[in-house]
Amino acid sequence: MIRVCLLGATGSIGLQTIEYCFEKKDLFSIEGISFRSRKEVIEKYSIYLPNLKYVAIEDEKVALEFKKEHEEYEVISGDNCSLELVKKNAFDKVVNALVGEAGFLSSVETLKLDMDLCLANKESLVIGGEIIKDVLKKSKGKLFPIDSEHVALHKLFKHSSLEEVERVIITASGGSLRELPKEKLKYVTKEEVLNHPTWKMGNRITIDSATMVNKGFEFIEACHLFNIDIDDIEVLINDESIIHSALLYKDNSYLFEVGPSDMKVAIG
Repeated sequence: MIRVCLLGATGSIGLQTIEYCFEKKDLFSIEGISFRSRKEVIEKYSIYLPNLKYVAIEDEKVALEFKKEHEEYEVISGDNCSLELVKKNAFDKVVNALVGEAGFLSSVETLKLDMDLCLANKESLVIGGEIIKDVLKKSKGKLFPIDSEHVALHKLFKHSSLEEVERVIITASGGSLRELPKEKLKYVTKEEVLNHPTWKMGNRITIDSATMVNKGFEFIEACHLFNIDIDDIEVLINDESIIHSALLYKDNSYLFEVGPSDMKVAIG
């Protein structure tokens, strides 16, 4: 049984990870989770967490309430609760689905403690890719991206070497505003921005998708993950979100990774 620690459990990736691990409960056991304050979501999902032991809650007031209501768990609280949870070193894999730079130190600590890092926190590589790679060289743990594009590239490079490749192509949906004329952008509502045409994601990443900021992060991630020169990557729009990445070979042929727009595929 693989013991899993899930950071950012109440976000879109976090909840889908809980569902996936429950579907594969003969293989995976989520034994630690962290989240900011949405304890009602975790209580709703508690049936999917039969082996849970450690709960880290950033909001100290919510943590106190949760501890009173659930004496069966060891509760950690405060701004650094995710990092403290990782330091328990009681897991085989850490899924880092935190949002923003807050996930960076937890990523570093996971690898320092020789645990596998399943990384959905893009900022870990965007702000500290060189540091992560340096720690990775000394770690017994491995780094696995949880991102449809990077999982796709991981699969594609199983069949190819960089020497054969002319260009790496990362696809983008273009987000919810891709058909909107530029002059109308200043009038869009939050509801329109969050109405993504092909993916169901959390608010933050859906907005970053609409502005293409998310694709900029993924571009930087790909450079670090696969040691690709920045000039050898390009981004192309795939409206249907069916092609997740591609390789253009030096002989002008292509290899595509094609699949459904379902993050459980990448998580798996």
